[in-house]
Amino acid sequence: MDIGHHAVDSKEKKKRVLKRNPLKNAEIMQRLNPYDVVKKKIAKAVEASRKQLKQERLDARRGVSSVDVACYLSMLDVISFG
Repeated sequence: MDIGHHAVDSKEKKKRVLKRNPLKNAEIMQRLNPYDVVKKKIAKAVEASRKQLKQERLDARRGVSSVDVACYLSMLDVISFG
């Protein structure tokens, strides 16, 4: 019976690592799939351009230009904060 070997095993314990969900944790997802960051940036840009295009179509249908809308919004800012 080797007592010295048993004493070393009992002192050495493995540190537990918390398993994290990569779908909820961006850092873990980036470590697993670095392209995911690029993909999300592209998706955000596409969504913004679609939203702008939709707004332009709605403005055209209503007969309002986007310049008029921007001017109106700036006037509201001046009135509400002025």
